[in-house]
Amino acid sequence: MPPLNARWLLLGLAAFAAAVSLAGTAELARWFALFSVALLGAAMLLPRVQHLGSADGGVDGPVGDSTFAPTTSFPDIEHGREYFHTLVENLPASLYVFSVDADRRVLNINAHAEREFGVRRGDVVGKTLKQALGRRVAALAEPAMAEALGRQGAVEHSFVLHGKGREGEGRRVVGARYFALRDASGQPTLLIALARDVTSQREAEAELQRAREAAEHASQAKSQFLASMSHEIRTPMNGILGMTELLLGTNLSDKQRRFVQSVYRSGESLLEIINDILDFSKIEAGKLELAEIDFSLRGVIEDTLELLAPRAHEKGLELSFREEPGLPQVVKGDPLRLRQILTNLVANAIKFTEHGEVVVTLGIAPGQPPGRLFFGVHDTGIGIEAEAIPKLFSSFTQGSVGMARRYGGTGLGLSISRQLVELMGGEIEVRSQPGVGSHFTFVLPLPLVEAEAAALGHDLMTMPRMRILVVEDNETNRIVLDNMLTAWGMEVVLAQDGRHGLDILQGKTGVDPHFDLALVDMQMPRLDGMGMALALQASGLHPGMKMVMLSSVSTPDDVRAAHQAGFHRFVPKPVRKAELRQAILGISASISETERLTPRLSAHILVVEDNVVNQEVIGQMLRSLGCRVQLSSGALAGLRAMCEKQFDLVLMDIQMPGMDGVEALNWFRRGTAGRFNFLTSADTPIIAVTANALGGDEERFLGLGFDDYLSKPFRQSQLLAMLTRHLRPAAPAGSSDGGMPAPAAPSSTAANDGGVLDAQALERLRELDPNGENHLMERVVSAFDSSVGRLMPQLEDALNSLELGGIRHVAHTLKSSSASIGAMKLSRMCADLEARARNEQSDGMAERIAQLQSEVEIVRVALKRVLGA
Repeated sequence: MPPLNARWLLLGLAAFAAAVSLAGTAELARWFALFSVALLGAAMLLPRVQHLGSADGGVDGPVGDSTFAPTTSFPDIEHGREYFHTLVENLPASLYVFSVDADRRVLNINAHAEREFGVRRGDVVGKTLKQALGRRVAALAEPAMAEALGRQGAVEHSFVLHGKGREGEGRRVVGARYFALRDASGQPTLLIALARDVTSQREAEAELQRAREAAEHASQAKSQFLASMSHEIRTPMNGILGMTELLLGTNLSDKQRRFVQSVYRSGESLLEIINDILDFSKIEAGKLELAEIDFSLRGVIEDTLELLAPRAHEKGLELSFREEPGLPQVVKGDPLRLRQILTNLVANAIKFTEHGEVVVTLGIAPGQPPGRLFFGVHDTGIGIEAEAIPKLFSSFTQGSVGMARRYGGTGLGLSISRQLVELMGGEIEVRSQPGVGSHFTFVLPLPLVEAEAAALGHDLMTMPRMRILVVEDNETNRIVLDNMLTAWGMEVVLAQDGRHGLDILQGKTGVDPHFDLALVDMQMPRLDGMGMALALQASGLHPGMKMVMLSSVSTPDDVRAAHQAGFHRFVPKPVRKAELRQAILGISASISETERLTPRLSAHILVVEDNVVNQEVIGQMLRSLGCRVQLSSGALAGLRAMCEKQFDLVLMDIQMPGMDGVEALNWFRRGTAGRFNFLTSADTPIIAVTANALGGDEERFLGLGFDDYLSKPFRQSQLLAMLTRHLRPAAPAGSSDGGMPAPAAPSSTAANDGGVLDAQALERLRELDPNGENHLMERVVSAFDSSVGRLMPQLEDALNSLELGGIRHVAHTLKSSSASIGAMKLSRMCADLEARARNEQSDGMAERIAQLQSEVEIVRVALKRVLGA
């Protein structure tokens, strides 16, 4: 057996290790371990000691009956007692030793307890807990003491004392720790209490909590202010951009166009910054709400890439989308926020890539639960230094100061993307290598909507079996097109560029040169798509083969040049599955068209309509019928126009701000008896035009004095039928007198468009301007875009203040204009929202408005695609 001092040291070290594991903090661990070493060491060294706490360090009560081995000498005992006494008296905590009986008698306290709690050792030793410390403290401490005696380990407890202490009179918070010393059989022999005055610590913690709450409150106030200010700035910015875009549609000199384009680009950059700040402040303020609606997954990605394609084209980059087979068509989630994440990541990839490509990938997340999808954005750009990656998703930061100076931006895009991904229950990460490129990936839970998949799926239409030549220099795009066409049952041959494609068609490669269709990229090295088509045209080979051009450029001049070179369809890049399908189906259908002769009217017509989109559409309908048209944006302006000119017929909108159509009719029917002096004769037909289309409306308006009734949206044939009831038509137009030419073939892009736009409505618009001389489609789309840019902020304001009248007004206005452009789903959503606002049904209003905003963005993208076609 080791000598006594060695045994004491070994047991003391064991107690030290146990104390460290039991202590809750580093500080508690220090003093608890120190006490444990001393106390357990003394328990070995002081057998049969009868009194603890005498003037010389003795014991005032029985502590045990252990015996030393016969070899233990008295000097060893004295040395251990002195060592124990020194340690206990210098502990940085108050020590109380209690008996384990019901009275809890105080056997000893140390010097720290005398100083800390203002007591004297002689006054408390030998007394019960209640006598020594008072009934209140005893009542607070007893449950924790009992628990410590009943189990192994320490029990922590804190309580508040009022009275005299080391710092004087006052309120103190005491932290205590109780544990029992036990004999060999496990029975408790002593109860030890360690206590400290933790008032200063608790006050510091409370002050820290108050400071933290104040900082959070200030941060929220800042975010709310930023959200409000960003919104106030964004509203006029929409007007600036809308008017600038309209200005770009007018006749400008080259110098003027450069100036206006510079203004427009600057405005777009400013709006992006404002929107970043708005979204960031909404997230910080906890006001960003996520929608849970069904949407087309591929549609969101393709729409996003189409919006960003011009940026990629300007830098000569390939922008493509690659997806795994077997992915869900329709999922549930927030399409607007998914689009925002993708826009941020893809826009960043384009910004930091000077040559090469940007590829978006979509697949099922490996090793993840069902319903979790994997999104990737890969670029061949400048890459990111390893030390910059950890702070990449922090707010207001970019890879480096030099990068911020060179590329600009707020540094919020990636931070917003990370927060949106996390809000949607996903995670995002990045891998990058300087000079090689970056690969951002994120995973989102987007469950499949089984019931809607069949209704909204795009792959259910039977495709014709065709042999197709794909001429594309970008390898990623070749793979994407090959997978897409092969999945439709096509036989596909791939060519690496225009020269290679021409060699195949000329039989120089050993491949069968006969194809039903060729998909040809426009921009390629060696020989581009236009050069290949012209060379094929000059050779006279394969006159029956159809050709489709693929290009990021989609100006009307490019489309006309492509048709002249022998291309039958034009599909913009990045290629959308639906558009390519429609192009192939359109080519295979060979639908013939017949010329139609349209009656022409010689009449001067006033259109009183506050909606600019409807003004454009109705005005062009009338002009194509041979009418002269004057437009008025309100009822009062219309009455003034009738005072200045004689009109043959007036189309009067019913719902307008200020004076409505019914009130205007009443003023007109009063004639000179009112405050107006009309030149338009009193028997001039006044036609009620409304978007309400409720049962009984026609009878009601006729009863009010209107001569006829039109429900928006109406077709030109309906307008013509109404006009011929009230006006005398001129002779039908023929080919020799400038009559209306045969309508253009329906655009494959717009023929279906995934159900977003009604093909017949678009065709009716084209019939109004078949040669595009009046740029009707451009004007209508621009007017709709401008109108939406003005109405959406109004709708948000009305929702935030729950002003149902404002929601109803915006819904009514948008219902009419969306129907005019063929966005029938959007029009129905507006009608539903208008009815709910009218009936004061505010439940679920925010979610419905979120769905409407999502549909608005889908319609805007679809309209731009129509223009590109």
